[in-house]
Amino acid sequence: MVIQQFSQYGVPAPEDEKLAELATSYLQSENNGERVERIIRDNKVFDVLKKEVKLDMIEMPYLEFVDKVNEKTQHEVEHHH
Repeated sequence: MVIQQFSQYGVPAPEDEKLAELATSYLQSENNGERVERIIRDNKVFDVLKKEVKLDMIEMPYLEFVDKVNEKTQHEVEHHH
């Protein structure tokens, strides 16, 4: 993330020692460590899901989609899933 910040502004990343210092400082401030941990965990979950779950994409008119969502929601409510 630190390197990303530098590249965002077109600045080359600093040397490894300075980069490690900046990364440590970043992770210790304002709950950034927890935020980075959550991002890594989310990415790992989505990577697994992308490999394991097969989605069937279909096109349908918007109103048909809304009807299907409402039907599914009503089923969930009735059967407490």
